[in-house]
Amino acid sequence: MIGFLSVFPPYRGGISRFSDYVLHELNQYEKTIPINYSKQYPSLLFPGKTQLDAHFKGHSSVRFLHAYNPLNWFKSIDGILDEPVSHLIYTHWHPFFTPSTLSFIKRVKRKHPHVKVSGIVHNVLPHEKFPFQETLVNQLFKKSDRVFTLSTQGSGAMQQFDGNLDKVVQLYHPIYEAQPIQADKPNLRKKWGIPEDAFVVLFFGLIREYKGLSLLIEAFNKVAEQRKDIHVLVAGEFYEPQSEYEEQIQPEFMNRVHIYNQFLSNEEAGEVLSLADILTLPYKHATQSGVLADAIAYELPAIATNQPGFTDFITHENNGIILKEYNSDELADVLRKINLTRIADLRAGLKDLKQRFSWQMFGEELFKKLSEIELT
Repeated sequence: MIGFLSVFPPYRGGISRFSDYVLHELNQYEKTIPINYSKQYPSLLFPGKTQLDAHFKGHSSVRFLHAYNPLNWFKSIDGILDEPVSHLIYTHWHPFFTPSTLSFIKRVKRKHPHVKVSGIVHNVLPHEKFPFQETLVNQLFKKSDRVFTLSTQGSGAMQQFDGNLDKVVQLYHPIYEAQPIQADKPNLRKKWGIPEDAFVVLFFGLIREYKGLSLLIEAFNKVAEQRKDIHVLVAGEFYEPQSEYEEQIQPEFMNRVHIYNQFLSNEEAGEVLSLADILTLPYKHATQSGVLADAIAYELPAIATNQPGFTDFITHENNGIILKEYNSDELADVLRKINLTRIADLRAGLKDLKQRFSWQMFGEELFKKLSEIELT
């Protein structure tokens, strides 16, 4: 039996969704018990509107671990992992969760001394600095038999923890399956308030400073007079003040920037990915991207910055566009020249990725690597 500690629905967000897919794949090979958080972030540290998906109906996971209450960390795991456990997998994305994760590992090892511990690592270190982050993360990796990274960037970030390099196995972020969309593109654009004949540039996902929406707005301001057909769709919940971004938009172009400040359901995400012509990923830094995985599922090409988390998937001028430099002039030049004919060529290049990076292939590879630990 496998124990899997992570954030699962009803918590919302990319890591919860990712973990739910991993759970499904692992259960194809061995019974896997999902252990969820009873509390994730304290309200003061969470910049969004809510941590829970109000539309989600039930989940098999046990809401057990309190991320920030040490009194909970001594609670018995009896009744949760009573059967023999061969592997314990944890998800790591932020050192805020490391103390509670370490406490859980200790309790499981006490009950199942021969258990093998592995981490699925989304971010080795967080995008924003956190107190004692290197010390916390290093302690977590020391307690691990394997550390699964999801990108070249993630594996590279492990270099600073050189005592754990022999534990690193690089996998990838699988491609989600596209959800059936009931409406065609003209009707979707009407629903979202966008002209049918517009060339739609999409910025999708949680809006945080490092994701570079400011760069896209700068580039749009430079090209909007010449490319009167371009409209920008910003769809996602703001973790930064929305007004700061709106102030960047030149007033005469404001009516061509459509902002939906909300967390999108999977259905809504499918709609914006279907109505757009191209996705922009102007990130200052990136590990791997669930947004890119979704875009590939809908065969929506992307313009992305030169980050390993993107170049693991995007081949420049084959299935997307990689910016050489992080500046708005280059992005504006790409937007100035891109057209639907070029988009069609890039879309064709995305078809192969869906098979190569499928969830089925990921699950098979992950379980294979877990099984190999027992031989060491």
